[in-house]
Amino acid sequence: MRCLLLLIILFMGAVSTYAQQDDEEPIDELKPVDKTKKKDLPLSFYEETENAMKAKMVGVARNFVSVGIGVALPESSFGSSYDDLLSGYAKNGFQLSFDGAYVVERNVGFSGTFTLYTNGIKKIDYERNLMNRLPSDVTDGVLKTGRWMNVLLAAGPYIALPEDKVTLDLRLLVGLAVTRMPQITMNGLYGEESILYIREKALGASPALIIGVGVSYPLEMWSYDFRVFGKGEYIGAKPSFKFTEFTDSSSYKINNQIKYNQTTGNFNLTFGIKYEFGYVEDMFIGE
Repeated sequence: MRCLLLLIILFMGAVSTYAQQDDEEPIDELKPVDKTKKKDLPLSFYEETENAMKAKMVGVARNFVSVGIGVALPESSFGSSYDDLLSGYAKNGFQLSFDGAYVVERNVGFSGTFTLYTNGIKKIDYERNLMNRLPSDVTDGVLKTGRWMNVLLAAGPYIALPEDKVTLDLRLLVGLAVTRMPQITMNGLYGEESILYIREKALGASPALIIGVGVSYPLEMWSYDFRVFGKGEYIGAKPSFKFTEFTDSSSYKINNQIKYNQTTGNFNLTFGIKYEFGYVEDMFIGE
């Protein structure tokens, strides 16, 4: 009798324990959590989704458009002042650029630019060399010049390397450069006679190459979509020109038809504002 009572008590205890376990929630290991849905939820009512924040701040490039202004520093023969045809006599100038990029992979895409840069003429150097070519008794020359004008349209591959808040941009672009060579005139005296020198303006075009690197930083107090940037670029172009150079006085006239290729390369330093938009699909963010 005592053994039967003991068995009944043990049986009832086992049934009670099983019932309590059945009412409890399964442990976390047996109930996986859908983490992808959690990523898409805002951290709070005022914050962006986790994916959007990662796209901006953790190594994922974004599309952009930008505008910038800067200085145009002529290179090699374009800025030289030697008394030869290939010297461009270009001074330091300024430039304006409109850029954009579209990202097709995590950090790789295509970029394009519309750039205008202009350089003045080193008048003192040009006048000195011109006077050496004219008769020695030419005096009182007054030189007037225009400016070199370059318009550039180019596109090519683009790489963006974001690291925390700083983004490094690299690009290699090819395109077309259209250049206007300035007109140069000088009025002087040849003995008691007047003398006029004119180098006519001309228009030329050529393929162009741009190698550029830039850095940008977000305007945190305004918006993470807007960034300030600085970039340095080498622009290489060598357009062909055909123009007339003539010297006119009552004593003699000289008329030359000239055709040659002039290097118009520049090192450009630009600063401006960039607006970023869009980001790569979620499949790239979680890597």
